[in-house]
Amino acid sequence: MFNLMIVGAIALILILLVGLLVIILKEYRRGDEEFDDFIKQTSSDLSSETESSHTPSNQEPSPTEQPTPQKQTSDDAKPSEPISVIPAMETEPKEQIPEPTPTPNPNQELIHSIETKEYAAFKHDRLIEMGLSHEEADEFVIELVHQLEEAVDQIETALLHNELSKVEHITHGIKGAASNVGTGGVTDLLVDYNTYMKSGRDITIIQAYQKRLKECISDLKVEFSQVA
Repeated sequence: MFNLMIVGAIALILILLVGLLVIILKEYRRGDEEFDDFIKQTSSDLSSETESSHTPSNQEPSPTEQPTPQKQTSDDAKPSEPISVIPAMETEPKEQIPEPTPTPNPNQELIHSIETKEYAAFKHDRLIEMGLSHEEADEFVIELVHQLEEAVDQIETALLHNELSKVEHITHGIKGAASNVGTGGVTDLLVDYNTYMKSGRDITIIQAYQKRLKECISDLKVEFSQVA
C-alpha cells in the first residue's frame, strides 16, 4: 500500500513537471514571435524615416526674427560726467647758479699792443755805409735769418724748462746781431723783447713776443728769398 502511494506521488510529480515544461515552451515561442514582430516593426520604421529624409520639403523657411531693439536704460541715457583732472603740482623754479665770468687777463692790453704794434721796415743801410755792396749786405741778412731761426728753437726749449734767464740771454745776443746788420723791423722788436725779459716773467707776454718774432723772420725770408 505504501509503495503504491509513492508511485502515485512520483507519477503526479512527473505530470506536473511535464505540464510546467509545456507552459515554458509555449512562453518561449510566444516571446520569440514577439521579438520577431519587434524587429520587423523597427526595420519598417527605419525605412520610412529614410524615405522621408530624401523627400524635398515644400515648406517655406520661416522668416528670421528681427531682434527687437532694447530700450536704453536710464543709466545709459545720462550724459557722461566730465572726468576731473588733478591739477599738476606747481614746482618752484630752480635757482639758477650764475656762470662764473672768466677772469680777464690783466696783461691783455700789453699782449694786444705787442701783436699789433707797427715797426718800421727793416733796412740794412748800415752795411752799405760800411762799404759793402747790396749783394753782400743781402747775404748778411740771410745769415741773420738763420741765426734768428736757431735762436727761436733755443728759446722754445728754454721755455719748456722754465729757464727764463736763458731766454733773456738769448734775446740779448740776437738783438745785438740784428742791430749790427740793420735797423727797424726785427731789430726794434728784439729791443722790446729783451727789455721785457730783463724784468718780466709772464709766460703769455713771452709767447706774444715769440709769435711776433716768428712773423718778422718770415717777412725777412720772403723779402730776401731771391738772395737765398
